[in-house]
Amino acid sequence: MTVIAASLEAMAGDTRIVHDEILVNSHRKVHVVRDMIVGYAGCMDSGILFLEWCQRGMGSRGKPGNLSEEFIGLVLNESGLYEYKFYLVPIKIEGAFWAIGSGAPAALGAMSMGATPEEAVKIASEIDPSTGGS
Repeated sequence: MTVIAASLEAMAGDTRIVHDEILVNSHRKVHVVRDMIVGYAGCMDSGILFLEWCQRGMGSRGKPGNLSEEFIGLVLNESGLYEYKFYLVPIKIEGAFWAIGSGAPAALGAMSMGATPEEAVKIASEIDPSTGGS
């Protein structure tokens, strides 16, 4: 899968793509879209559809359907940090940081000890075999 780690100020992610337990390629999963930062983990197709929906303004009329249950999105904007799953309902994260993807437990542990999102991604990359890349 991956790891996307975020605080209320920044977001970082790995670039590893694993398909059927084979390292396939690298892909940037964190993007700046207007006044927000968007990241995604899980199903890559659904992540790209989520990113495109964010780029179109996140309106209900262009909402993608049929997203994978393995998809998770994360959005950081001026009002906070939000997690999205396949129904694209924003779930506000009430804490100071959050992480998604297979490396999330390691990243959350790192951030709870004071790591930045970038540092948390590096730590998760050392622990989770599905997390890595620059």
